Amino acid sequence: MKNIELLITACQAYKEERLGLDSFQSQLEGIYLPDICKNTLEKEQHNAYNQLEKIFYFYPQVEHRKYAIPIAEELIQAAKAEQKRLENYKPYQE
Repeated sequence: MKNIELLITACQAYKEERLGLDSFQSQLEGIYLPDICKNTLEKEQHNAYNQLEKIFYFYPQVEHRKYAIPIAEELIQAAKAEQKRLENYKPYQE
């Protein structure tokens, strides 16, 4: 589940100030998750994207990190929970 790792990496990069809010949001949009994540992590990813959109347009730039870091942290936790849930997932196991 390489794309889940990409999601975590993007969130960490934002938290470490290696990405701006617009780049972070753009990366979130470009990470495609497997279909098995459709009703779980993909919803969280979509909600995070929308929350970042609100922050981008409704808060002054100096406050962006204040509101966006908790979103990145929540998305990291959701991604890790999804990884744990999928540890034993074997789609072709008989």
